[in-house]
Amino acid sequence: MIRRETSADLVNSITNMPEVLPFISRHGGQIDWSPLIEHPDGMILSNGEDACMVLERTAPRDWQVSTIFAPTCRGARAVETGLAMKDFMLPEHADMIFGSIPTSFRHALWFYRRLGGVEIPVIESGGEPYVAQDGEALFAFRSDA
Repeated sequence: MIRRETSADLVNSITNMPEVLPFISRHGGQIDWSPLIEHPDGMILSNGEDACMVLERTAPRDWQVSTIFAPTCRGARAVETGLAMKDFMLPEHADMIFGSIPTSFRHALWFYRRLGGVEIPVIESGGEPYVAQDGEALFAFRSDA
């Protein structure tokens, strides 16, 4: 069952695991998602156990996403959980969910493709278009897809 978190405790504990942090923290330091929980344009979904989807609204119905899954939620179970989180958001809360993935993160590229993500060259949401940089893939999920 997917739920909206009201505390950052679960997502912080998963994010800061040694097996997860290097894929989330570009600066290598610990991350605290508490400010996002309190922000009206932030949302964190979870399965209540070992997987979270961190979302930040960039336009009225567009959300940028980071998926943060513990080592206990991989493979088919991760896909099942990710699909449930995507279904929670689309179409009720979002028209588009998008994210940027380093192309060296083959596991993340595999995951987003299994969820039905479409690779796009440009993200247009809430401001200037963002063009994929070298070494980066942009993915989107749309409610009209």
